[in-house]
Amino acid sequence: DQSFDLIFSSNTLEHVYRVDRFLLSAQKLLRANGVFILAVPPIYNAESRAANLANPYHLNIWSPRQWLHVLGSYFEQVECVRHHLDTHGRL
Repeated sequence: DQSFDLIFSSNTLEHVYRVDRFLLSAQKLLRANGVFILAVPPIYNAESRAANLANPYHLNIWSPRQWLHVLGSYFEQVECVRHHLDTHGRL
């Protein structure tokens, strides 16, 4: 317990059957001032929702609000940031 300063998960939690178990483990493994960085496919409109529903491997098709709610159950401070690429492929 409390072994890590940073936990990073990119585009995995939408595939995890028991997100609650993963988040509980992450919470236990982080040090008091540790940081958990999570990236999930963005679902912000009907088109992005349809694209995620079409992926048979996506189990958790949640909006940013739903992710914030779940994450808030495990972590004191949660911040949601949306990133995107411009037309030239730059962040």
